[in-house]
Amino acid sequence: MDATAQTPAPHTGDGGRRRSGASRREDIMRAFAMLVTDRGLDAVSMEAVADRAGISRALLYKHFTSRDGLITAVYRREVDVGHHEILAAMRAARTIEGMYEALARGSLRAGRQRYPLFVALFAAAQRSQEVRHEVHTRVDQICQLLVERTSRELRVPAERARLASDILISAISTIMREWYGNPTDSTATRLIDTYLTLVRGGLAGLADTEPAPATAPATASAAPYVGMS
Repeated sequence: MDATAQTPAPHTGDGGRRRSGASRREDIMRAFAMLVTDRGLDAVSMEAVADRAGISRALLYKHFTSRDGLITAVYRREVDVGHHEILAAMRAARTIEGMYEALARGSLRAGRQRYPLFVALFAAAQRSQEVRHEVHTRVDQICQLLVERTSRELRVPAERARLASDILISAISTIMREWYGNPTDSTATRLIDTYLTLVRGGLAGLADTEPAPATAPATASAAPYVGMS
């Protein structure tokens, strides 16, 4: 962030009426995001947000009636930015494998850019049922892109393409968990390489017109690992 972005907006003397409502809300969310990144979520009060945004507390509460509402709004904004960047990169990819690579790289890029904020806001924002629904909707959008192209180019039934897409998308949560544990360039490279190896194998299997028959299950098998809830 540049130094000017952290300077409080000047008081206008008219309670901020010279700014549009959307612009003022954006100022407030930006101020809150910077404070959370600098201090941590628990240390940020609504009064501190008003001071950083250069507005009165009354005007702050006019735009955001509660701290939870502000947390949810900032989380949504950050997630939306990353989501649209990923969708654009996936649509521009020349191959199906390229779409998965765009998904993985975009997820890691968003994690790099917004890691402190995501970590601080995730648990609080996820208490909202509406936010959880939006997350599922975003995943469905990504999955549908992959299903349509996979089914069309590999000539496989949509149901089979969806199952494969669901499995490969779910691996992104593992990638992010591993990267957050050791957020370095070498970790990112290793995770991307491993993921693309799995993607290539999965796509090659889908392209087979006669998939190999399933092997008989062992007499005693371990409980399946559920990577995503």
